[in-house]
Amino acid sequence: MKCIIQIDETGNTVNHPITIDNFLFAFPDTDISGDNAPEGFAWFTRKEKYSVLGETQISENQKVELTYSKISDSNEFEDNFIVRDLTIDEINEKINDLKNNPPEHIKSWTLETDTYFWLPPKPRPKGVYRWDETSSSWLECADGEKAMAAKIPSYLTPESALPKPKFSLLDLITSNTA
Repeated sequence: MKCIIQIDETGNTVNHPITIDNFLFAFPDTDISGDNAPEGFAWFTRKEKYSVLGETQISENQKVELTYSKISDSNEFEDNFIVRDLTIDEINEKINDLKNNPPEHIKSWTLETDTYFWLPPKPRPKGVYRWDETSSSWLECADGEKAMAAKIPSYLTPESALPKPKFSLLDLITSNTA
């Protein structure tokens, strides 16, 4: 999408780009009919984040940041998305936010800080049980109720810490053809 952005006397961007319609509304007497942007402004091309990043996988310990880049030697700019690793402070902020805001159904559980699993205040008994937050206890499941895991992963739990299936898709395929 074609936009316009304010630039300073050294040619660096100021503020954020705006659409042509908004520019004309704000500056109705400014002529933008030529190829060159008005004095103190530059043309700007808005890009979609996913068209720039493509299939890039972004982990929980990374962040996508938006910057504005000058297009070669022209007086035009465009969106530029970069993926950067979070700082230790940013990671600690995410961990503290997660610790301080557990899911409603497991408010009394604690966040284990090595693998970021939620752990209950009492170990789950053997058998088919579900956690009851109101009574802070494990209740035996009635018919049709789903059992609950003894620990629950958070969005920060690394994939390597998640339980692995005991069989593979190949096992299923070969067992059906035998």
